[in-house]
Amino acid sequence: MMRMLRGISLLVVLGLFALPVFAQSFGDVVITEVMYDDTAGTDFEWVEVHNTTGAAINMGGWVLIDDNVYPSDGGEGGIEVPGGTMIGAGAYLVLTRFAGTGIPGIIECNQYIGSFTLGNTGDNLALYTAQTGGTLIDGDLSSSYPDLAASNAGNTVEKCDVNATWSSNPADWIESATVYATVGRYRHCTPGAINTPCAGDVTPPSLVSVTVISNTQIDVLFDEAVNQTVAETEANYSVDNAVGAPSSALRDGTNNALVHLTFPTLAPNSYVLTVSTAQDIAGNVANNLTGGFTILGAASNSVVITEIMYDDTASIDVEWIEIHNTTGAAINIGGWIVTDYNAYPPTSEGALYIPAGTTINAGQYLVLSNVAIDEFTGEIVCPDSVGGWGLNNGGDNLAIFTALTGGSLVHGSLTTMYPDLAGGNVGNSIEVCSGDIGMDWDNENWYEADEVFATTGRYRNCTPGTAPHICIPDVTPPTLAAANVITNSQIDAVFDENVEATTAETATNYSVDGGIGNPTTAALQPDGNTVRLTFGASLPANTYTLTVVNVADIAGNAISTNNTAQFTILPSAYDLVITELMPNPNFAGNADSLGEWFEIYNRGANAVNMAGWIISDNNGSDTLEGAPTVASHDYFVFCSNGDLGVNGGVPTDYDYVYGTTGWGLGLNNTGETVTLRDADGVTAASVTYAGLPFAAGASAQLMATNLDPSNVANWCIASTGWAGATNGDLGTPGEANICGAPAEPDTLTICQIRLQDTCGVPTYNDSLLVTYGVVTYNDSCRRNMFVESNGCAILVFGTAAQTNLNGNTRLALPGDSVRVEGTLDFFAGATEFSQFALQAVTVTFISENNPVPAPNNVAASSISQLAMACTPEQYESEHITVMNVMFDTTGGVDTFAANTNYFLFNGNDTIQFRVNACDTLAGLPIPLGPINLTGILSQYDTSGCQCQDYQVVTGAIAPFSSAQCGTPVALTSLRLSGTNTVQLRWQAADENNCGCYNVYYSTVSSPSFPNDFTLLTINPISATSYDDVSLGGADNRRIYMVTGVSCP
Repeated sequence: MMRMLRGISLLVVLGLFALPVFAQSFGDVVITEVMYDDTAGTDFEWVEVHNTTGAAINMGGWVLIDDNVYPSDGGEGGIEVPGGTMIGAGAYLVLTRFAGTGIPGIIECNQYIGSFTLGNTGDNLALYTAQTGGTLIDGDLSSSYPDLAASNAGNTVEKCDVNATWSSNPADWIESATVYATVGRYRHCTPGAINTPCAGDVTPPSLVSVTVISNTQIDVLFDEAVNQTVAETEANYSVDNAVGAPSSALRDGTNNALVHLTFPTLAPNSYVLTVSTAQDIAGNVANNLTGGFTILGAASNSVVITEIMYDDTASIDVEWIEIHNTTGAAINIGGWIVTDYNAYPPTSEGALYIPAGTTINAGQYLVLSNVAIDEFTGEIVCPDSVGGWGLNNGGDNLAIFTALTGGSLVHGSLTTMYPDLAGGNVGNSIEVCSGDIGMDWDNENWYEADEVFATTGRYRNCTPGTAPHICIPDVTPPTLAAANVITNSQIDAVFDENVEATTAETATNYSVDGGIGNPTTAALQPDGNTVRLTFGASLPANTYTLTVVNVADIAGNAISTNNTAQFTILPSAYDLVITELMPNPNFAGNADSLGEWFEIYNRGANAVNMAGWIISDNNGSDTLEGAPTVASHDYFVFCSNGDLGVNGGVPTDYDYVYGTTGWGLGLNNTGETVTLRDADGVTAASVTYAGLPFAAGASAQLMATNLDPSNVANWCIASTGWAGATNGDLGTPGEANICGAPAEPDTLTICQIRLQDTCGVPTYNDSLLVTYGVVTYNDSCRRNMFVESNGCAILVFGTAAQTNLNGNTRLALPGDSVRVEGTLDFFAGATEFSQFALQAVTVTFISENNPVPAPNNVAASSISQLAMACTPEQYESEHITVMNVMFDTTGGVDTFAANTNYFLFNGNDTIQFRVNACDTLAGLPIPLGPINLTGILSQYDTSGCQCQDYQVVTGAIAPFSSAQCGTPVALTSLRLSGTNTVQLRWQAADENNCGCYNVYYSTVSSPSFPNDFTLLTINPISATSYDDVSLGGADNRRIYMVTGVSCP
């Protein structure tokens, strides 16, 4: 007898062995429910369809598109239903393109074109029987479903008539009112089931909440969308304590149940808001709704921002701000936040959360940062409560609120930015003029700090924790300090202070003698006191005088008397420099020849024809053929392979011969010298890259084209990939290098980070990321920490699991809510944040005693099949329970030992279980099976496609529970010749450890077990076959199920 598949098996027995296949018509399957806006930041959308006919329909190969043309041209997108997908008569089926929705029975479809993404304000949908040449079954290319679901509420819109064809009329739809879950992405919906009954809306709106945004803005939330005209009538709102109506009332542009009210500044007090009239979109009116709110006691400008360090001397800034208590009494600022987001409450960018119990004394100056600062004492380390805290070097808004939500604005602004007065990477702060302390943010005057803090290190001129200086009015114009040669066509004019952009970038304010005249362009540089002058042609070798007039400083003082400085252009035929090298691209094995490359830049004003030139390294050389030319102020890329489909997506200007034996170049992975010589053998550019910062898959980059490439300090490792890169390499071939700037991390959910290719390699491999989650297990012995959120999990590997959390004095514990930042890595088959990645991982404490995500019940077969199929890992690093398994105790092993792997099996499926030195299981007896085992699903593969060798690790004290009977058993059936009897047969499946069986049948389509089934066996049977003699007739249909049960 053939081996049966595991899992629930439903078999339809028909009087006829084959059914005719009919062409499908418009309306046979209709769209009945749309989830377009769940509760998460990135929506996992889905669409439900319904079979309106009396027969099952094969939907395999059908497509659902949200494009406005058919066939879809990729302007939007389309998904294709997997082959063989059946929808039963009268059944409902849910379609999605996302893995991990958690909805039972959902069909994961292939996104075959474009990007299938549903609009949150409505979108058209169309269901066709094929990608091209198909029949329209339901939907429309131009009309959209109505936007009736509340924003980010996790509710669907559902059709009132589940048998009706597509409609865009809001009256034909309803926002689902059926509770699906109270947590997670989806809250009100009916996936795979009949829709919420529709009825005319006769219920007026009610008031859900009144939220304090600031002491001038109050948000009013209703339980449903409200009429815009009525909602924006200010006279419909009134606040007691003589406040009255708001100055403005605006319905939110996204959430039509939310109204923003603006008042003059409200004094600290408790208030009651009365809404005299509110009307929903169906016209139902509610009167005299009331809700209370409180303006907290912190007065505006009682605590103010006085100093900002946004650009220190390092490539990755450690930023901080200073605040000051302007009152005569201590203030408890615990729970306050400082945000750089442009809305309140903040939902991205960042917010420093001031720890509970923090007090700022009367008149005190206090430094806040998101990390401990080695150079300071007494600073307050504040964890990022949302997004990623990072101050913009070109100016950023800052605002202090008394709470993360529902607080009042104390100082700062959500829109007005601080000025960028500090020089680039010089380590100076900006400070408020002492005479302006206590004023509103918009009225303050700032200056670049001039008091020396240190002569080395990150911070040079600043006054952390102490009062700023008195501002002295600036009445002195700037002075031209130097004229520096950048290239033979570019000169930097350097002033002794920051200059004003308009006058600084007026080219006629500069002139060079010797018949050269004015530059073509003048560009103010990021440091604020340097202007780069570019001339239309290369200047001949000579000594020149630069004259400057009319350039003003930021205070408006202009140079009225000519300022001069000399510079010298040295004799040079070319002005080329090697700016980037990729000696070790990210190819498997010894395949570097597929895509090694290096880049040059022409700093001169004239194009350079490199016909007959020679490029060489320590291995050999190659003579350039044709007339390869690098334009003025442009990049030129040499690569060992010019095929974009093979070389990793490197945009190549010239593909040289790869070789290591004299002819051709083969860049050494440890360092050598690369040289470019002209046809006469004169060196035009050269660099020795031994000691330069580069890595496998990451290039070495010259920080700026005007720097000396022979100085190792002028180089940095690439931190970002280029558009078109296909193998995960980091670099900028043919473009300006950016690794000298601090990398800004992307904030993603763990589920987004889990996106992987068919070999399990993460889509965001080598990307700098920030994510949030709850710790499920921290194994400090093996340096493994696991963090989970919304059904997805990630491994944090390294010293972060062995050291105290940032913002706390202990190791991570299960239930800790944490912020994780670092470069995503892929090692030994596991997607992880690691101390050994391009940027080491850091874990910051947010809160403790949060609920640990419940384990996901997983069959051993799911794990072993996932490993063998080598597909993206669905359960890696998750908190799971493996169902119905037994330990292999061959050889009399009966006790757990530390640092040992044990085999768990269920039938032919085997996985491993790890006992670590830190576990409480070491020395305890191995339990007899069958059992259910709870732990973390880890992976440690080091070969092949890297989707194999799973093991379960656990730090739980009692990870085992007894397995239950009732596991369904697969079966086959056979109608006995000349009778109405069906004989059922099955094998004694390994999953069933109970010994006996019950047989059930159902006569409904897509039955649910056990509610839709009838028991055939009055008493459990031990045989592995059963004859159903009660079928009744040749045309009768039954669906059978067999389950394992304990024997009587």
